Amino acid sequence: MIDNSVGEEYKKLFKSEVISYLDNLNNLVVELEKHPERKDVIDEIFRIFHTIKSMAGTMGYEEMSQLCHRIEDLLFPVRNGEEKVSQNLIDEILDGIDFIENFVSGEKKTINRLKITLNKDTPLPGARFFTILNNLKTITDVELLEPGIEELTGEEDIFQFVISTGNPEKVQEELRKYSEVEKVELLVEEEKEHVVKDESKKPRELRVDIEDLDALQNILAELVITRERLKELIKERGDADLNSAMEFHSRAISDLQNIVMKIRMVPLSHIFDRFPRYVRDLAKNLGKKINLKIIGSDIELDRSLIESISDPLHHLVRNAVDHGIEPPEERKRMGKNEEGTIEIKASREKGFIKITISDDGSGIDTENIKIMALKKGLIKEEQAGRLSERELISFLFLPGFSTREEVSDLSGRGVGLDVVREAMRKIGGNVELHSVQGKGTTINLYIPLTMAIIKAYIIRVENEFYAIPLTFLIETTSVDKSRVSFIHGKPLVILRNEVMPLYNLRKILSLKDRNGDGTDMPTLVLNVEGKRFILLADELITSGDIVVKHLPVIIRDIRQYTGVTIMGDGYPCLILDVPNLVQ
Repeated sequence: MIDNSVGEEYKKLFKSEVISYLDNLNNLVVELEKHPERKDVIDEIFRIFHTIKSMAGTMGYEEMSQLCHRIEDLLFPVRNGEEKVSQNLIDEILDGIDFIENFVSGEKKTINRLKITLNKDTPLPGARFFTILNNLKTITDVELLEPGIEELTGEEDIFQFVISTGNPEKVQEELRKYSEVEKVELLVEEEKEHVVKDESKKPRELRVDIEDLDALQNILAELVITRERLKELIKERGDADLNSAMEFHSRAISDLQNIVMKIRMVPLSHIFDRFPRYVRDLAKNLGKKINLKIIGSDIELDRSLIESISDPLHHLVRNAVDHGIEPPEERKRMGKNEEGTIEIKASREKGFIKITISDDGSGIDTENIKIMALKKGLIKEEQAGRLSERELISFLFLPGFSTREEVSDLSGRGVGLDVVREAMRKIGGNVELHSVQGKGTTINLYIPLTMAIIKAYIIRVENEFYAIPLTFLIETTSVDKSRVSFIHGKPLVILRNEVMPLYNLRKILSLKDRNGDGTDMPTLVLNVEGKRFILLADELITSGDIVVKHLPVIIRDIRQYTGVTIMGDGYPCLILDVPNLVQ
C-alpha cells in the first residue's frame, strides 16, 4: 500500500503514472510470450521497469524499487542474448506487475517484506526454501528478493521475500509450521518523505478532478437549455438583430460544449489495454488457445461511461473465453483452428459508440434455450414452435436465465446477459446479440457519447412530448392501418419483409385511443436487444440534442421513464425507457 508519509498530491501523481505504465506492460509481456524473439519488446519492458524503479526510489518506496531491480536482473541476460525467454520469466514478470498493481491500488492487499532463517542443520536449505515458497503461493502472492531463484545454492539459510496480503500474521503463522524454520521476521521499512521537485519543468498536462468536470458539465447543460428557450422567444418576436446575436451566442455555447466534451473524453484503451493480459490468464487457466484482436482503442468516450461499461465488457469477454471458445481438441475435431479468436472492436456511429465482442466459438444452441424456457414455465408447448430465433435469444436477457446446468468456477452457470442489459439501460445504451451455432457469437453494445447531453427523437402523444434516445431508433415511417394484422389478439405489421409487433404508446401510457379515420399512422421502428418492433405515436416532431436530468422523486419509480429534459419552450419532456416500455 502506498506510504501515507508522502504528500497526497504526489501520491496521486505517482499512482496515475504507474497505472498508465502497467496496462502497457501487461500488453508487452503478452506480446513477448507470443513472440519471444522480439528484442524491441524486451527492451521496452526493461525500460518501463527501470522508469518505475526510479520513480519508486524517489518516492521512498523501497519494496517496489527492489522488485523492479529484481526484474531488471532477470531481463538483463535475455537482452544480451545470453538466455532465451522462458515461461518462468514471463510468469515472474507478470507476478511483478501484479505486485506493483496491488501496491499502488491501496486496496485490501498490502506489500510486506518477510525474512526467514532456516535451521543450520537443514539439508539443501535453498531447495527446501524453494518448496516452502511454492507452498505459500496457495495463500498469498510471493516474490523472492534475496537471493534470486537462479542464485539458490546449498549454502544460504537466510531468505528475504515480499508477500501481498491483508493478513501477514497468517503467513507468519503458516511459516512457523515448518520444522526447518527457525525464525520469521516481518521487516518494517523506515518511513521516508523523499520527493524531488523540479521547478524548471512545466507540466505538459493539467489533471482535473472528475467532480469539477461534472460541475462544469451541469452548468453547460443549463446554458444549453437557456439557449433553446431564447431561440423560441426570439422566433416568436421575429427580431432580426436579436436573431443574429443569438446565432453568435449559440455558436459560442456549441464550441464550449465541444471543448468540455473533449476534456471529459478518454480513449477506450483505458479498458481495452487490460484485455490481452486478462484473456491470456483466463485461457491459460482453462487450457485454451485464444488469439485476441482489438480494434478501435483510440476511440474516445465520456470518462463516466468508461467506468460504467468496464464491468459489462469484462463480463462479456470472460463469457467468450469460458463458454464461447472451445478447448483445442474439440475445435480440432470440428475442423477448426486449435486457436480460437475473440475480437473486440469499437467504431463511431451517429451519436454513439458501437462496441462489438465476437468469437468464433460454439455459438448458442437455441433449442436448449427453448427447453429451458419450457422448464421454467416462460412459454407453453404450443408457443415453442412459433418462436423465432431472435425471440428465443431474447430469453438470455432475463435475470437468472441460463442454458447451462453445470457451474463454472470462472463465470458461474452462463451468460448472465441481464447484468449487461441493466448496465446499458442505466446509461441510455442498448445491447443486441447474434449467434450461429457452431460458428460463434457476436454481441453489440450501443453507447451514447455522453450521459449529460444525448441525441434523441422527440414525439408527441396527446398534449405531452416524449424523447426516445437515438441508440434505439432504426427509422421513422408511417404505417397504413390496413397493413395491421392480428395474431392471438396482438397487432403485427410486415415491414421490409419482416414481421414486427406493433405497440401503441397511448395504451402503454394508459391513455384513451384516438378517434379518427386517418389511415397513415406515424411510427418509429425501434431495436431493443436485437428485437425489432414498431411504436405508434400521435406525431413525430424532430431529432436533436437533449440535456438529460434526473426524474423528480414522485415519478422516479415508474420504470417507463429514464429521465427528463427541458424543451425550448420551457416545458418538461419525459425520456422514455425503451427496454422497459415494451416488457
